Amino acid sequence: MDSTLNLCPEHYNAGQQHAAHFQLGRLVRDTPSKRAPTTLPWLPPSADHTFTDEIALDIPPAAFDERPYRFFCAHETASKARAAELVSQRYQWRGYGEECGQALLESSQPAQMTFIATQRGQVVGTVSTRLDGGSPLNCDALYPDITAAKRAQGHRLAEFGQLAINTTNKPLEAMGPLFHLTVMFAHKKNAATHALIEVNPRHVAFYRRAFGFTVIGEQRHCLRVDAPAILMQLDLKIVQDQITEQGGSRYGRISVFPYCFSLAESKVIERTLLRPI
Repeated sequence: MDSTLNLCPEHYNAGQQHAAHFQLGRLVRDTPSKRAPTTLPWLPPSADHTFTDEIALDIPPAAFDERPYRFFCAHETASKARAAELVSQRYQWRGYGEECGQALLESSQPAQMTFIATQRGQVVGTVSTRLDGGSPLNCDALYPDITAAKRAQGHRLAEFGQLAINTTNKPLEAMGPLFHLTVMFAHKKNAATHALIEVNPRHVAFYRRAFGFTVIGEQRHCLRVDAPAILMQLDLKIVQDQITEQGGSRYGRISVFPYCFSLAESKVIERTLLRPI
């Protein structure tokens, strides 16, 4: 299913009693969940994990100093657990169950990659991408007719999902690079032509504006999270062109493209991310 976002505008006042969240292009008030907090027994004890065993993405020092977050490929169980915990917390805040976060720990296949954004050692953002082939994509269960048609057209598919951002400090600075890393992994490293994602109907307008997704599947009921879903897609060639044109400019509050990596940053990161694993 789709992400659960906690996007706050850059002028957010940390002293406000309630957090302000940016959803579907407007500012709304966050209200505490009425659900009782749940424990996540499947999380391994890893509070002291410092990501030293991860593949750190090599951003040029001058550019890195200007960015408030660090970015990693999550390979170790401990870092996947922290990403899973964030996903579960954000999904539970939205009224979903914890199974979406748990799925991160249960997946160890090379066709799936999880990226994380950290600040002062804490995971504040994560996103995963799954490549077609091997095990089915999640959207194959709900939209088998559409995914089969796209494969018949020669499209190479990837699936984006489990995007969770939980920060009040320039959230697009975390989201843009995370999004760019999924595009690098799916498109540049593995030649995917289109990315698919299932989103809640409430979030369609946001995904259209922020990422450029378009709707290709009508609303259906997703049994996996017991909620309505709509299938959206990205043409990754068009996305890459937009990133090349806008990446690194870091302006605006709606689109993620200006917050993606610049050409100089991308060239250095690709030497790490695109090498054989």
